[in-house]
Amino acid sequence: ILSGLVGSEMCIRDRPITGIDVSWGKLIVFMLRWFWELFYASLKVGWLAVRPQPVPKTAILELPMRLDNEFVLSLAVTLYNLQPGGTVTDIDIANRMITVHILDARDEAQIQREIGAVAHLEASFIDIFERSHP
Repeated sequence: ILSGLVGSEMCIRDRPITGIDVSWGKLIVFMLRWFWELFYASLKVGWLAVRPQPVPKTAILELPMRLDNEFVLSLAVTLYNLQPGGTVTDIDIANRMITVHILDARDEAQIQREIGAVAHLEASFIDIFERSHP
């Protein structure tokens, strides 16, 4: 992880990407939280696979992802896809919308939790990478 961060820092300093002003402190805090969520999501999906109950309902949702920079958008989608339990199935760049498939949509609370997770990801990336965002 440390070598990846150092390598990224060197690349960005040598060849800055237009429109991105990285808040490194916020990025580090976000990544620590992301790794915790990765661990938790892995346990949750593992439990869904082995529990003695029927498979829960799934859902496909279209949600906003209002990131201006396409590189930042692709990074956000990649991090979302790496988390077990959901995947981005389509990106509408023109309208800044993503279509996500969620594994556990057994009730409205689960769906709202997933919508909130995507909204948090969007807000975090705006705060970390696009601080001049309106």
